[in-house]
Amino acid sequence: DTNSLTAEDILPIQTNQIRQQLSLKESDVLFLMIAEFNLGKRHFDALNALAQTSSHVHLAFAGVGGLLESVQQRANQLGLSQRVHFLGFRRDIPILVRASRAVILPSEREGLPRSLLEAMSLSTPIIGTNIRGIAELAADNCGLLHEVGDSQGLAQAITTLADQPALAQQMGQAARHKVLAYDVQKIIEHHDKLYAELLA
Repeated sequence: DTNSLTAEDILPIQTNQIRQQLSLKESDVLFLMIAEFNLGKRHFDALNALAQTSSHVHLAFAGVGGLLESVQQRANQLGLSQRVHFLGFRRDIPILVRASRAVILPSEREGLPRSLLEAMSLSTPIIGTNIRGIAELAADNCGLLHEVGDSQGLAQAITTLADQPALAQQMGQAARHKVLAYDVQKIIEHHDKLYAELLA
């Protein structure tokens, strides 16, 4: 429902509160990953990528799952404990998205990921793997892609948007425009048309 997920509905005071809660400095740039902690989502790739970026780049993980402790341990081993934020289960995802430069999803397989659709609806660019579903959404200047398991490629994508806020804003606007085609009302209209054709 793109009407209920708009950037205009999120106030600066709300995103500033998130940044304060995470103890971010004004120069820090936040990226967000929304996913269950399982092997298929490849949180370890996200950590390995973060380790290759500048110290002012931060990454927040929203979600729970069986691999949470392992990912936390890996973050500590990489010396990233001050730059990685484990948020757990959250009900304020739209605010988190708007507090972030981009939403990342380095999964090895997806259908049509809701987290990226919601980010796009909130005028936020996406970074993901070059796989079915994600590649479709990132096309048309809506985000950046990397190959599955390519943490260096992911790091380059993160750095690009961290260093170029104007580009991120441009991609976010393109993402909002594109995601309107996926609005629930349009999907219902498509189904109505299909049923009408079949019943005729």
